Amino acid sequence: MSDDWRKLERGLFESADGQWRIANPWKLNTELRHRWLVAERDSSGSGWCMHDGDHATLHDARAYVETLTA
Repeated sequence: MSDDWRKLERGLFESADGQWRIANPWKLNTELRHRWLVAERDSSGSGWCMHDGDHATLHDARAYVETLTA
């Protein structure tokens, strides 16, 4: 991971500004176990809004966030 993302715990990363999180639900026993999910902090700053879809790799999830913030 580059310096603009920090690891919070296994399978959970947060952007430097705290606006985005990328998570891997590795504890689940489903097909999502090997996918990466993207969440954006809601406008009130008190919760998270999941984006539709999932990504095959952490790199793919980060690229998706970059397209939304560019």
